[in-house]
Amino acid sequence: MELHLTYDGAVAAAAGGAVLGAATMLKLAVNGNILGISGIVNGVCSNLVSKASSPWFWRVVFASGFIAGGAVLREVAPGTLQALPESMSWPRVLGAGVLVGFGTSMGNGCTSGHGISGLTRVSVRSLVATTTFMATAAATASLTATSDYFGAPAGAPVVTASDAIAASLVLLGVLAVFGALASAVVGPATASAAAQSPDHPARLATEFTVAATFALALGLSGMGRPQQVIAFLDLHKGVWDPTLAFVMGAALGLTVPLFHLRIKSMIPVLNTKLELPSRTDIDLNLVAGAALFGVGWGLCGVCPGPALINVFAPGPAIWESRNGAF
Repeated sequence: MELHLTYDGAVAAAAGGAVLGAATMLKLAVNGNILGISGIVNGVCSNLVSKASSPWFWRVVFASGFIAGGAVLREVAPGTLQALPESMSWPRVLGAGVLVGFGTSMGNGCTSGHGISGLTRVSVRSLVATTTFMATAAATASLTATSDYFGAPAGAPVVTASDAIAASLVLLGVLAVFGALASAVVGPATASAAAQSPDHPARLATEFTVAATFALALGLSGMGRPQQVIAFLDLHKGVWDPTLAFVMGAALGLTVPLFHLRIKSMIPVLNTKLELPSRTDIDLNLVAGAALFGVGWGLCGVCPGPALINVFAPGPAIWESRNGAF
């Protein structure tokens, strides 16, 4: 197996991963709930259909923050976003989308909810889900030769190491300042009111800030480029790009100690307790859902978070002409 790894790519992936981890922990420390993109987006869709009376506007604000992050990436670093190639057929793209959406709903999570938030808590349920969707994604991408749709990787780095470090320091600074201000400014009355509703303005500000920062970090890390994701998943050519392992490694390297040494035992700034998933069972829905998500991910290299920011990807839009071959 030949490794394809660049210094700039590895540094950018690690820098972006660190910001992903910091954003995940800030959401827990301030609002008290986990960062799971597929669950949040699925909640928006289900509430629109069922018109539930429970608070759900915070989910819309979170999604809006993600979209805002994608718009910023389009302006300042368009190379961090990538449209799916025109040669990738409609059946393949639509099939991948359905599998990713249905699979994440059925399996209760994706790369953020299970892969970062779940593994941070050392959840066996998330470990099973993550192992399953990583294995099925790699098998699908390799067996269907997904990398062939993207051609040879570009020679020049999308983000240089120095730019990646600088950008990550800025984003980490934004999260640190927001967290410090929230702790210093929020009084008992505001904290008590915010604890009663996820739609409280103070909690909405956290959701938007965390989502926008997370979206920017996804672009920085390389997750906004399906070609780079597939280079990690597709092994059929005997070439492997381990760059994206640096994303998860850096994220967990930050979240695991922070969560277990500090956040796990704290009371959130705007909540009365940490709202952590309570399920520990390993059931058919979890495994089947993770497997379906993995197949969809392997078919095109896009999971829920990157899908939101890639609305702004330069180049041919997803709805433009595609051939009919799967």
